[in-house]
Amino acid sequence: MENFGERLATLRKERGLSQEDLAEKLQLTRQTISKWETGASTPDLELLVQLAEVFDVSVDSLLGVKAPDKKTAEKTSFLTIFCISQLVIFVAGVALYISEAWMLMKFGSYNLLIDYACLVMIFFPPLIILFIAIARYKAWRKTKK
Repeated sequence: MENFGERLATLRKERGLSQEDLAEKLQLTRQTISKWETGASTPDLELLVQLAEVFDVSVDSLLGVKAPDKKTAEKTSFLTIFCISQLVIFVAGVALYISEAWMLMKFGSYNLLIDYACLVMIFFPPLIILFIAIARYKAWRKTKK
């Protein structure tokens, strides 16, 4: 992984600038640029902005901060919505089961179809979420290797 000094040196060399050329543009000394590139010191915020302007890059990219991947963000938001919907189905199943039990106690009526629907609504959403969590964990472990 490239640190700030290495990124600065790479950008400077890509633009065909010497340390003196860059120092002149920023009204600094060549030694200051050298210290930044070797990691002996770092520029302050104002100089970071100036460096980003000189190299026509964002301060984030100059610092090595990676922008979040759009597909990953969309996938995460879809999974979040999906998991919330599964939670809603689960809660509805529990509520339906409780109302079915109340109907049985109060009126003595029992509907087997509603009972099966309750079981599906209560047991499948947690299983689906568990399988998603396991798959995400396995994918995460692959990225760590």
